[in-house]
Amino acid sequence: MNTPLIAQDLRKIASGMQNNRLLMLSFPEDDAPYDTLVVNRLEGWESLSCDFRFVIEILSDSAQLDPKDFVRKLMCVQLLREDGSYRYFTGYVFSFRLVESDGGIAFYEAELGPWTRYMTLRKNNRLFLDLSLRGQIARILEDYGVLPVWDWQVREPDRPMTMACQFDEHDHNYMNRRLEHAGFLHLYEHTAHGHTLVVADPKRNEAAIDGDTPAIAYRPEVGSKEADGIASWSPIERVVSTHVAMSRGDFKNPGHTASTGGVAKSRIEGWDSSRMPKLEWYEYVGAYGYRNTDDGQQLAERRTDAIGGGVRQYEAQGNCRYVMPGRWFRLTDQFGYAISRNPYDDEYQIVATHHVATNNYLQGIDVPAVYRNTFICVSRRTPWRPMPGFNSVDTRILAPQTATVVGPKGESLYTDEYGRVLVQFHWDREGKCTTWIRVSSGWAGGNQGVTALPRIGSEVIVQWLDGNPDHPLITGRVANARNLSAWQLPHQRALTGIRSRELVGDAGNRAGGKSNHLVFDDTAGAIQTQLRSDHGASQLSLGSITRIEDWQGRQDARGEGFELRTDMAGAIRAAQGLLISTDSRAQAKGRALDSQELVGQLEVALAIAKQLADVSSRHQADGTDTAQQEKLLGKLKQWDTGQPGGSAVIGLSAPDGVALASPLNVVASAGRHVDVTAVQDVNVSTGRKILMRAAQGLSAFAKAGMKLIAGTGDIAVQAQQGKTEVGASERLHLYSLKDVLIEAPNIVLKANGVTYSLGDGKVLASSSGDHRIEASRFSYTGGGGGNPELPQMPSSTMKTNEQFALVNRAGQALHNLAHQVFDETGAVRDAGRLGADGANQSIVEDTQIRPLTIRPTP
Repeated sequence: MNTPLIAQDLRKIASGMQNNRLLMLSFPEDDAPYDTLVVNRLEGWESLSCDFRFVIEILSDSAQLDPKDFVRKLMCVQLLREDGSYRYFTGYVFSFRLVESDGGIAFYEAELGPWTRYMTLRKNNRLFLDLSLRGQIARILEDYGVLPVWDWQVREPDRPMTMACQFDEHDHNYMNRRLEHAGFLHLYEHTAHGHTLVVADPKRNEAAIDGDTPAIAYRPEVGSKEADGIASWSPIERVVSTHVAMSRGDFKNPGHTASTGGVAKSRIEGWDSSRMPKLEWYEYVGAYGYRNTDDGQQLAERRTDAIGGGVRQYEAQGNCRYVMPGRWFRLTDQFGYAISRNPYDDEYQIVATHHVATNNYLQGIDVPAVYRNTFICVSRRTPWRPMPGFNSVDTRILAPQTATVVGPKGESLYTDEYGRVLVQFHWDREGKCTTWIRVSSGWAGGNQGVTALPRIGSEVIVQWLDGNPDHPLITGRVANARNLSAWQLPHQRALTGIRSRELVGDAGNRAGGKSNHLVFDDTAGAIQTQLRSDHGASQLSLGSITRIEDWQGRQDARGEGFELRTDMAGAIRAAQGLLISTDSRAQAKGRALDSQELVGQLEVALAIAKQLADVSSRHQADGTDTAQQEKLLGKLKQWDTGQPGGSAVIGLSAPDGVALASPLNVVASAGRHVDVTAVQDVNVSTGRKILMRAAQGLSAFAKAGMKLIAGTGDIAVQAQQGKTEVGASERLHLYSLKDVLIEAPNIVLKANGVTYSLGDGKVLASSSGDHRIEASRFSYTGGGGGNPELPQMPSSTMKTNEQFALVNRAGQALHNLAHQVFDETGAVRDAGRLGADGANQSIVEDTQIRPLTIRPTP
């Protein structure tokens, strides 16, 4: 006979007088808010890689219990098992409510969950650097004080991640998302004092169900009073993907792509191609999705396990109170015997369980309690893993953000071999910087492109490859109040360009200091382009030249055209010819080396030189060698063809004149000839002396007269080792305003029919006609004489010696180079190999100054 439950019965049960009931309630921390509390019903859900959820129906004799006294408390429901032991359902109360009150009995409902459920209430944004998954979870759980009780039982590799990002997601999702991606599972072990989170993998040595034996008997139509067993057993077969393939992108190994064999592959065990087509699950895991080929293969195999775990499953119903996820059991017949020949074929791992248990107090205190369950299991030989998204939501960052570039103290720019930089996100409360992040460029690769690395303190735009929070990429940069634009805005809005700053300590990203810039000035009516370095104020200005030096932008105007200037040294080099010209080419038309005016002027000069050389030769003066002048002119004419490979000559042309001046020396030197030609006059003026020296003669010819006048001082004309000849086609007038002194050991004067010979103390005068001497007085005395006072004539010989030393552009000697040395006649003057110092072995000696040429030989 069933006796209805009354409040007095509740107090007896709560006081422990009915300890043999199926379900009992306790508070492990001895903090029960009320004495008369009795559990009537339990419904619970448990699963691998999911949080458990227990819904408890509690009866009380008071309808005035305050829910806030129950939430957050640890509560335990004990399920009495067949052998007298208990199965514990322990969790934190996350909700508590009054359902109804009837006849002095109040009905309450409590929902229990694991301590990890608190993690759903804490959203965060943070970075984990060089931490394994275990290390990341440990770091997260530090924030939960004494709540976390967990055990890491993973045997598979858990390598540190260079950087992992938790962005705008709660800790619970982050932990599950990471575990699922790695293929690690988790479960909960319950005791009377709490529960433990166990993180593991299929390689763990999983425990059997509690009890003396791991066996569960198959007993169809099992009743509540019968022994524990399985009443219903339903195999389930599903069609799933048969193969798994994975690929990734890796900028450090760009040639290893999906098209070049960079794919990790695996397949489901037992696939039969005759019955099932190849159903491949191809997953691109994105940039840096796995470290290397071995890691990729391991990840593909874990995905295969996750898919394969759903191929064949078993759904069971019964009343076995030892069933819990993560444990294994052996299925036997109702007599305890093996069902299969191989007992291992009857071993199964429990994946998920649904419990329903009731004390049936409402039907009367004498009504038997009932326990039922439904559970899912797989063969123990089947490795079970969660798929990504099993109990989490994939996190993607689809919108760009900005961040600040950071680096070591005292640095302005910090980078690695790939041009990557470090940033700190605005949301990072821990002050961490990222790992190295690549920087995009509008043009990059093949040792070419645009390089402009973000400097420390710059605000950059960050996007994420494949939306993955772990894989940021800098795609741009923006100015802010601390780092303004290159030129003052809006006043200098006409300026477009690039400005960089000298890297001096940590000042390389601050206003002031030396800089380099390329600026395009689009000011109306005064456009210009300027390339400048503050070092030596070196710059090239084109257009309407206006000074631009600092953030103020345009300053004073300085002229029009172009200016190339520096406060330091400068050089203009052109290996195939250099033209400097002020000949106009309106609107930049024509070829770059168009030099018609220069060539025309030099052709006139060459014609004059040839004509005067011919006249000079006919007048018995030395002729002029114009071959070198013609050769140089030919090289200049080559420019007019517009073909590459021009000669390394300099052409200088100015229609309105060329001025060359220096307060010190001006030196002109040529290895062959120096030719000076003027259509009109050549004027040479000097404040002191004109000194001309020639090793092999000096020849001067004037077609229409010559003057040599010394305004003051002496004139000396000597042939110190030769003859002197002075002649005129008409009168030779030799005069002096004082004396004429003619001295020589012998003097001969000749005229038509007359000879005077003076010397050796004798005077001989002869004539073919009359010899008349006229004098106002003639005196004939004894003998006399005279001695000429002649200067000493010096003599000399020339001696030259030449030696070559060859080096490369780096200044290194070209030793052991085979060579020959030729003079201008083609004669070989030296041959051999260069020494260790790059010099030829012999010194070429001569009595004349000759041009020498060195040529490498095979």
